[in-house]
Amino acid sequence: MSSPVLTGAVPYRFLDETSVGNGYVRLRALAVLPVMLVVLFAVVLGFENAGYGSFEDRDTRAMVWDYRSTAGQSTSFHGYFRNAYWPSYLALTVNEEVFDEVVVVSEDRVTVLAAFPPSGTCQRSVTVPCLSSKPAHRDETTVGALNLGTDVGIWAVGNGRGFRRDAGGVNVGLLNDGVLSVPNAYVNATALSAVMSTRLAELQEMRTKTAGTLLNATSTTLGCASDGTGATCVWTQQQWDAWADLAFTTLNTTQCATPVDMCSQTAAALQQAAALSTNVGKVAVRVVTGTWAATNVHLADIVAAGGGLPLVTTVVNAAGAGVLSVPTAAYGVFNPMTDTSFGSGTGYVPPLSIQAIVDTAVSSVAAGVPLTGYVRPPDDRTKLHGLRKGVLVHGVRCDLQKQHETSVSWRTRQGYDGTLYDMGIWPWQGSCADTKHNVTVLTDAGVDLVSFPAFASRSAVAQIELAVLGVTKFVPAYESFCDFDSADAGAGGDDVQCAVSILVGIEIRVAATPAAGDVLGGWRLVDAVGVYDTSVAVTTSTTSTLTTSFLGSETNALTAFPAGTNRELFVNLRDAGAPEQFRASPLGTPGKMYLCIGLFVAALVTAPIHPYLMFWHVKFNVALNQGKPPPMWQAMRKFRGW
Repeated sequence: MSSPVLTGAVPYRFLDETSVGNGYVRLRALAVLPVMLVVLFAVVLGFENAGYGSFEDRDTRAMVWDYRSTAGQSTSFHGYFRNAYWPSYLALTVNEEVFDEVVVVSEDRVTVLAAFPPSGTCQRSVTVPCLSSKPAHRDETTVGALNLGTDVGIWAVGNGRGFRRDAGGVNVGLLNDGVLSVPNAYVNATALSAVMSTRLAELQEMRTKTAGTLLNATSTTLGCASDGTGATCVWTQQQWDAWADLAFTTLNTTQCATPVDMCSQTAAALQQAAALSTNVGKVAVRVVTGTWAATNVHLADIVAAGGGLPLVTTVVNAAGAGVLSVPTAAYGVFNPMTDTSFGSGTGYVPPLSIQAIVDTAVSSVAAGVPLTGYVRPPDDRTKLHGLRKGVLVHGVRCDLQKQHETSVSWRTRQGYDGTLYDMGIWPWQGSCADTKHNVTVLTDAGVDLVSFPAFASRSAVAQIELAVLGVTKFVPAYESFCDFDSADAGAGGDDVQCAVSILVGIEIRVAATPAAGDVLGGWRLVDAVGVYDTSVAVTTSTTSTLTTSFLGSETNALTAFPAGTNRELFVNLRDAGAPEQFRASPLGTPGKMYLCIGLFVAALVTAPIHPYLMFWHVKFNVALNQGKPPPMWQAMRKFRGW
């Protein structure tokens, strides 16, 4: 083989490049390799220790899995939390709530369903003396339904009958003497014509009743060219006064129609029946209002079989199949508009008759899949409202909605994908079996409080009253620190610096506990803790949001949080006995720690390779190829004398 000296060939040199850039291109993999090893090391370590993997609920007392989240005897108690959530009475106006509040609740309790159209179509027309006191003269929005209102009086309710209520809300019921005891709503003609601006429709009907005998005789003042009866005439107040003087005596013996709201009376009676100590906590009375009730996918068959809206019936979710049905042991279907037997053909709904429907449901009808040993709230009032509406904050009743923390992320892990382990191509097992369970959390994200207390820096901290399960607690409205020590003695508000955080939410925990006289005990309040704003503090004397922190002088802090403002809080209620979220390392930690150490050492070993090759080989050869001395040539013996 000929020598390169004889043939003129260039001898081989390792990484013989003509430019430094070419060397970087050739060695780019060695530059990226240590970076990739460091990134992989960080990912594995972060997955293990920083909580980027699945949530864990692992008790150190049982290192393989958490007893609370796997033992059926223990997790069944969390099921009582759902049962305690249901109010005994609830009125629904939202289509989307029907599944949760009618279908699901029917798995745990027997449900009495009242499906009503809008109130305008719940009016039954009855005939009463025109001048008598009528149910229509009452304002149900302020005094309640006719049969269970808070006002005192006697009203004509049709079919020659009167209804009476005494002081203290004591219902006497239908009077034996018919309408003889019903007083006139209008003591004289002046009082009659005075209601023209508020009860014009009632006066129009009375005018029609008297048109034939009065209007013809007084056509010069009360006539109407367009309508001989005067029913469509537009009269002035003076004309109504003249008409009332002429018609008042005749109207004393004239009958008129009056509308009475039957649905509101039925709903009021259902609420009262659900609150009885014999029924509360054992029944779920649900009043669903809206035309959509007839077409709701869960209610359509029940409504159709009951003859349409409105109706009251008992339903169950048999075997938890998600389908409502009417049990044979139920009282039967009651229609407030067409069934006149309860009130003897009047516009009155006797509460005892509606109570019979609820009583029969509780005593004779079994729920779909009831939980045995149901842990009930401690008192009848809490049983009525359930955990859903069992919390009052600053006098405002919360509406706590069910939310579920998904079971997929609540499990103890041994490794990665169990499927790969089963196939024999992965060394670690998958998730432990039977460690996944739903956890129910109750949340009201927007509780509006009025007259929120002011911030006080030099007196007792204002408190927000909280009532849960019959227990009253107080939560501080503010967390604050004012640096009085750094200010001079007697310093004013402008010289004292304060940091103030306002209350933005309340975290409540309740738990089941043994109590004598009740199956498996009852529920108790464990603790209630305020949550305070931790956002970046504003430094101006006025705040633009309802939830904010403040940092500034004492004077400006007092200005920022005055009295009488409206605030919005969130309220969360949890079962203290349910599994809790806990960030912990998955099982198999030692192996992954060894992997992290190996990746880090590999990064340290490979990191100097790239700069070494670039300096001692690439740059050396580039210099020789360009006729220049190589790097550090002055330290080389063979270049001495240059």
